[in-house]
Amino acid sequence: MEHASCSDPTVDSHKPASEKSQDISHVLESIFKETYAKDIIGEDTLTNLIKTKSGKNSYHDRYVEELQQTYTEYNECIQEIDVLESHIIQLEKIKHNFLEGFSENKSVITVQSVFPQCVDKDLLEMNNLISPWDYLSAPKLKPLLEAPKKAEPDPTKPTMSYIMHISREPQDDGYTFIPSSVNISQSDVSITVDPSSDDVNLRREHSRPNVTDWIEGQDTLQKMKDRQNFLRNPRFLPPNAQGGGLSNIQMGAGRKEQAKGSSVIYIEDSLQVFQANPPVLFFVEYTVGQVYEATLELKNITSASRHVRVIPPTTAYFSIGLGRFPGEGGIVAPGMSCKYTVRFAPDSLSDFQDFIIVESQSEELLFVHIEARRPPPSVSKTLFTEQPPFAVSPSLFSLQPGESIVVEVVFFPTAAERTCQVFTFVCDNCQVKDICVQGEGQLIALELISVSEEQDTPTAEEHRDLTSEHFVRFGPCNPNSLQQKKIVVRNNVHLELPFYWQTVKPHLQPLPSGEDGHSSHVESLQDTDDIFHISPEFGLLAPCQNHVFLVTFCPKELKDYHSVCHLVILDVPQLQSNLSVQPVPNEFSDVIGMEIEVKGTTEPYQVLLEPYGIVIPGELLICTTTRKQFKMWNHSKTSISFQWERINSNFHIMEVEPSSGHLEENECFDFDLIVTGEKTEKIVTSLICHIKHHYEPIALPVEVSFKGPTVTISVPSIDFGLMRLGEQCQTSVLLMNTTQLEAPWTLGEKTLHQNVACETQFEPICGTLEPNARMDISIKFISHADHELSEVAALCDIEDMKSPLVLSLKAARAKTLSVFYSLDLASTFFYCPEFFNGNPIDSDSQSQERSAYVMRPLHPSQAKKIEEKSHMDFISSLLANGKGAAFFVTPDNGVLRAFQTQTVDVTAYTDMWGEYTDNLICKVGDLEPSLIPMQMTVKGCPLYFQMTGPQLDSQNEGPIIRFGTHVSGGDTVSRSLRINNPTTFEAFPVKDIDGMWCLLDQEAGKGIKPQTLWCQQTHLSKSQSAAEEECIAEEDAESTLACSHPYHAEKNVLSVRIKPHVGNLSDYPYCITPQQIVIPAKGSSTIHVSFTPLTLTGSSESKCLGKALGFISLDSETAVCVPGKIGRIHGLDLEPVRMNLQAVVKPATLLVQMDDDDEALEFRASAGDLVRQESDTKLLQTQEFDITKSFRLHNTLETPLQFTLKTQPPFLILTPQPKTRASPSSNPSTGDGSFLLLQPQRSMKVKVAFHCSFFLMSFADLADDEMPDSIQVMQNSKGEKKLKFQQTLTINYINGSTQTVPLLAFLDLPSLSLSDESLDFGLCCVDKTQMKEVKFEVRDYKAKFVIHSPLVKIPLIIRVNGSGSLNGSTPDLQ
Repeated sequence: MEHASCSDPTVDSHKPASEKSQDISHVLESIFKETYAKDIIGEDTLTNLIKTKSGKNSYHDRYVEELQQTYTEYNECIQEIDVLESHIIQLEKIKHNFLEGFSENKSVITVQSVFPQCVDKDLLEMNNLISPWDYLSAPKLKPLLEAPKKAEPDPTKPTMSYIMHISREPQDDGYTFIPSSVNISQSDVSITVDPSSDDVNLRREHSRPNVTDWIEGQDTLQKMKDRQNFLRNPRFLPPNAQGGGLSNIQMGAGRKEQAKGSSVIYIEDSLQVFQANPPVLFFVEYTVGQVYEATLELKNITSASRHVRVIPPTTAYFSIGLGRFPGEGGIVAPGMSCKYTVRFAPDSLSDFQDFIIVESQSEELLFVHIEARRPPPSVSKTLFTEQPPFAVSPSLFSLQPGESIVVEVVFFPTAAERTCQVFTFVCDNCQVKDICVQGEGQLIALELISVSEEQDTPTAEEHRDLTSEHFVRFGPCNPNSLQQKKIVVRNNVHLELPFYWQTVKPHLQPLPSGEDGHSSHVESLQDTDDIFHISPEFGLLAPCQNHVFLVTFCPKELKDYHSVCHLVILDVPQLQSNLSVQPVPNEFSDVIGMEIEVKGTTEPYQVLLEPYGIVIPGELLICTTTRKQFKMWNHSKTSISFQWERINSNFHIMEVEPSSGHLEENECFDFDLIVTGEKTEKIVTSLICHIKHHYEPIALPVEVSFKGPTVTISVPSIDFGLMRLGEQCQTSVLLMNTTQLEAPWTLGEKTLHQNVACETQFEPICGTLEPNARMDISIKFISHADHELSEVAALCDIEDMKSPLVLSLKAARAKTLSVFYSLDLASTFFYCPEFFNGNPIDSDSQSQERSAYVMRPLHPSQAKKIEEKSHMDFISSLLANGKGAAFFVTPDNGVLRAFQTQTVDVTAYTDMWGEYTDNLICKVGDLEPSLIPMQMTVKGCPLYFQMTGPQLDSQNEGPIIRFGTHVSGGDTVSRSLRINNPTTFEAFPVKDIDGMWCLLDQEAGKGIKPQTLWCQQTHLSKSQSAAEEECIAEEDAESTLACSHPYHAEKNVLSVRIKPHVGNLSDYPYCITPQQIVIPAKGSSTIHVSFTPLTLTGSSESKCLGKALGFISLDSETAVCVPGKIGRIHGLDLEPVRMNLQAVVKPATLLVQMDDDDEALEFRASAGDLVRQESDTKLLQTQEFDITKSFRLHNTLETPLQFTLKTQPPFLILTPQPKTRASPSSNPSTGDGSFLLLQPQRSMKVKVAFHCSFFLMSFADLADDEMPDSIQVMQNSKGEKKLKFQQTLTINYINGSTQTVPLLAFLDLPSLSLSDESLDFGLCCVDKTQMKEVKFEVRDYKAKFVIHSPLVKIPLIIRVNGSGSLNGSTPDLQ
């Protein structure tokens, strides 16, 4: 009985569509009660039945028609109910609006309601519902408004002109509320008629408008009102005034909603102060134990600032944090927003609901709803047939002829093993088929293959993470820099593993006792530093493949960083002991597959200024710009960005150019410090340079002094001598501006006690001296005292000059008159230098020689040369005493007559540097001799090079020695230079403290590329710092009293001499021999300067720039110092003689010229040429051959080149024939290893052969791993093969450099192919011939074809002989 009940349908089931029902839904429903449910007849079911109505089955057709009619009636009933429901909802809204308006305007006189007129009486009665007309007493309706009566003139009422121009009563302007002060009767304000009036008939029953027309009319009327209804800006009204502080948003009358029917209703919006965004907070996709956050934004939509209060949610699952306000005090300005964070902590996966209340100055509260809903789970009705760990779906299905179905097999392993299960398919026709399903369960197996660079091993005392398996350390770097390392991770399972990386803080504390160190048992905290990144961050790990990840370390602060990177595998099923009925595991979780501990350290930027401070010696002129160079070194781990500040005060400007830029690591940058002063003072300050991401800026100390213009006066004092009282004496002085600045000046008397005894006038008394200008100042002096005036002074104030100029004015005391008489007033005078008096050639002899020349006419050029020769002999005679200088006075004697003024010219001649001091003795008659002091300073060098001759200017600058262009690594080139000494002193090399000769200080810059010259010099300057500080002995300061220049007599304990850096000391590539020479007086010596070309490693040329400095020493004490007369500096104190050296080194390179302008010398050969046919029956077995090609080598340099040629098999070099006139011995062949010589601008022809042999064909059968790198097997689309040989011809130069010429050869291999593999003649008739064509393609070889047939015992043999070369000839068939 129980079995029968399961097979029969239930009573409430619908009638089947055919007499033989095949509906088995009731059977499925009874068996699978929890997963299967019958569907009711719906629109889709009816549509399907109509489509199957074909007329063949009358029972089915009648059933479908009845079902269709029933479904139509059902739809009409549903539509009528929807119209009724929509109408009732509209009436409820109209009622609500009416009551709300009544509550807001209570002062309005109540009139009869028009609500009944909005009710559709017929609709309610048709659905057996009561209407307002069923209980109202008045059956007749009145119109809403009376017809306007005809306006009658009323002289008592004010006119419009009176209201606008005369009346002072407040008028209604549409904005301001005017309170009513007069009681108005009901009849004056009533806008409707009495509903009891009988003289007006409202409407008739048949003409009453329906609800839809009435709503459309109201909508049109509201639109017309909205065009003129605009709000006055409440910003200008106080908040407590009517309409003040309202929203600037024009609120509509309501929102229009369309129901399912045709009726339309209005829902009026309320005015809110704050607007919530979002209106409803939703939380989806949440899990238990997690906390989720959402942001609620409340925006003030009014025109005034508002306070807001938020009441938190009522349930424990939702909470709200403190708000974030745009201003202080919790006030929200108009248009601004405040934000609140809402947190959701679910304890289950069920749905949650709550709300937040927002209170403000609005009367209505704002409710913000909170909802948490997870999407509903998808319920599958597909059934599985399960044999753990496999399941097959669907387990029950039917197939029509020609149909197919997809069967899904689910595998859910529970152990890491291989499993096999057999599923049996049983059909209703008694067919059975077994299908074996196999699967293998694998555990996650990840392996760290490698880490880029060297993997650092942590030390024993270093803190480590407890669970990390691998360790990666980044080297020290600077903040905000970037370091990257590549790690290779291998997925050792045969599954795609979805993953993502997460960075957590390391677990450094020891675990409690009883707990293991597995990562699943250790709680990890998320690392929020965001310093370590791994890319890609997520993706899929392909099965059994290596995956490269990029680990990035980007520190932000100056500290050590320590984190752990977890490689998390997603959706890993949890193994269950008891298998569930469901074939798919219920629980999935994320598993940490690999832990990598990463560490990184930071260090501050290392920026060095060279020099660390700038002190500008001396004083700088104001209003002038001075530049001073310095360098900045970046010894940091990464590049830096810098920005210099600019000092721009009222008086001075200091800046650095360039002011900003970028500097790479371990490089330096040259800067210019630009200083401009506007005031005379000393400045000690620091320029600040900001380094991006550096914890503090660096400072460049600067010390500089500024001065104004320098003005001098021609005489320091004026002595007016003997003057008469009250008599005016006039003289003039000269003001000189020796600078490039304008100098405003003012002249006046200095206040002294003798100023009252005289009167002084200056003309002009003020002015401005232009740069390097002079001005005469006229001085008028009148004495009013009979005593000596010696304390009268005039002050000249110069603008921007530290101290004024003082001009002393003197006047002698008046004496008694004394008269002397003399008959002869003439007297002799005599001038002579005290020490530097030379012995010139006798003037009489010179006159005689000149008279002799005058007797015969001379050419002007000859006369000039004679004059020059005579003048040089005269100077030589003056300086013959060996003092180095002489003063010559003309006239040196004579007679000075009464009241006669004699002008004497003193000319100084010198051939030696030094400081000279002497007195000019002047003797007149029997008077005492007068001494006139003379002083002279001579600078320069008397030595000169023979190739340049004596130079008046730049005597310390020697010649520029140019060695020209040379080949890299070539022979040494030497130049001879003769140095002349025209003086009477011998020049010696520099001596040390012990009197020993020192090496000639020779400095030369290395011949490197110009772009790296400064870097190399700067690097070498550190090692030469000790050489730049030379310790020498100097005399005691007391010995300088007797000599203008100290002579080294006594030794100090320690003396340091610092000289500027001019280069790096080196004897390569330039060298000077001998390094010490003695140039005799009136003689010469020769030095040799050699240049050894550099050995270049690149292909570009290099310029070698150097300089040599020669220092001169004097061996005689009298030559160095004569107390009180001569003082000379020498040795390292004397400016050296500079000689510049220049050369260019080019790499040894020959120009390779090929016939076809190809990049490589290409050969082509065929292996078929190895076999030659002498006759029709005889073939040669082997015949090797060569293919020859040639190219030319051209020497484009200015120097000859020596080289050898070398290559490797299968290429050979034939003997080259150079194009040169040199002897054959200078051009040997390359066979004996001798060098070939190619002269400049010459060329030679080189022949290269490709040797083809049977041995080369053996390479075609080698495997890829056995094939040499220079040989490659190539095959085209037709199957033809060829061998490709790549070699180079090496040119070895004598200096060790090399040059290569690429060689390329192609060897075609023989091949054989058939157009058809088999021939099928089909059905053939007797005695009828059929033909088919077969193409034999033979390339460069001979072949034999054998054709067998089952009907013919003797096979057919065809021999094919190829021509063997690429001439396209047809093979022979035999």
